[in-house]
Amino acid sequence: PAYLGEDSQGAVTRPGIVLESSFATGLLARHLDRADARTSLFLGLWSLTEAGLGARAKVWPLIAACGIVLLAFGNEFDGLDNAVYLNRELERWGLAPTHNLLSWHLVQSPGHYYLL
Repeated sequence: PAYLGEDSQGAVTRPGIVLESSFATGLLARHLDRADARTSLFLGLWSLTEAGLGARAKVWPLIAACGIVLLAFGNEFDGLDNAVYLNRELERWGLAPTHNLLSWHLVQSPGHYYLL
């Protein structure tokens, strides 16, 4: 089944996997074990960079706490240059000293990139 927003009642789960609505305030962070956050993966395949700035801002504390971050993004979304945006946020949240950062172009999808 698929759930949207508050209809999800928090999360749709399978063993080891959580799909959660960003509409439910504060629920996302409860799945991160702060004692072992550096072993957690944040996976955002176009979702982060195709969200409004308000939604993006809510997610950055969680991204910064994770030890592994994998994002896929396009050049721009709604007139916002995603490479410039991501560079600014990575610097703002201090990820460069704590993470090895790598970005590459998706050959099969012009104008799209991965950031690890």
